[in-house]
Amino acid sequence: MRRGCVLLLVVLLSGCAPVQQQSVLTTPVGRSLVAGVGDTVLRVEGKESLPNIAGHADIFGRTRPTGLTTIQYGGLQGNKAILLCNDVVIQSNATTLNTRVSIAPTEQQTSISNVVGSAPASGTVATGRTAHIRRVPLVTVSSPQPTIPVLVDWRVDPRVPMLGQTIVIEAANSTSLTYHVE
Repeated sequence: MRRGCVLLLVVLLSGCAPVQQQSVLTTPVGRSLVAGVGDTVLRVEGKESLPNIAGHADIFGRTRPTGLTTIQYGGLQGNKAILLCNDVVIQSNATTLNTRVSIAPTEQQTSISNVVGSAPASGTVATGRTAHIRRVPLVTVSSPQPTIPVLVDWRVDPRVPMLGQTIVIEAANSTSLTYHVE
């Protein structure tokens, strides 16, 4: 019996896919947008598969964050648009073993005794609830990276490849940027 359980566990763990990185674009694609100075032009969230004990991807598809990159409009410098690239790297010890929440039932009994009229009366009530206990404390570290300014001569070439997308600048002035993402 034990050998069968161990064999099944080995097969399940070895059959899992490798941990995969992915980027999720949260900016709408294909429609004209306007950003003021300091507003986000493009936002990409990084995440990866939650690793299991064997270092493979979680079979339930759970993920953990790996970072966030934003492109902001920084105004104009001469005739060039300033795009500010901001990056935050996130490191986490989250795995399938320490993100699972244990549920521990707790029970409490309350006893009541009293006299009703001339007859003694008593009763006991049991109430139950569940407590959620996390097994291992999660540690997440966010590390902001230096901001990188990118000057774009948008009148010469309005197409700017960034973060795996293409930002097309339609118009720019000192206070706003009109653009779309392809």
